[in-house]
Amino acid sequence: MAYYGVQATMTGTAIALSTLLPKVPFAKYIRVQGATANAAATSVGNSALTTTTNIGAQTGPVASVNEAIVLGPTDNQSLKLDQVFVVGANTEIVYISVIA
Repeated sequence: MAYYGVQATMTGTAIALSTLLPKVPFAKYIRVQGATANAAATSVGNSALTTTTNIGAQTGPVASVNEAIVLGPTDNQSLKLDQVFVVGANTEIVYISVIA
């Protein structure tokens, strides 16, 4: 297993985790968290995700409620990063960590 992490600047449009971590097709564990200075929520979902619809999980925009979104760990299966999307408001920062 290996750890991968990335800090990404959001554009307001959903982006696949595979785009942010192109050398990592699968992961056993995914952690997504917005920066505490963000003014809007960070959301995780599928390819239909937008900032307001089809949200699978969402974390608040302020430090007091800014918990991470965690998927996994999985034992015998892996999560496909091209099927997990993240969205945040334009110019906001999101931290993504995976164990593959």
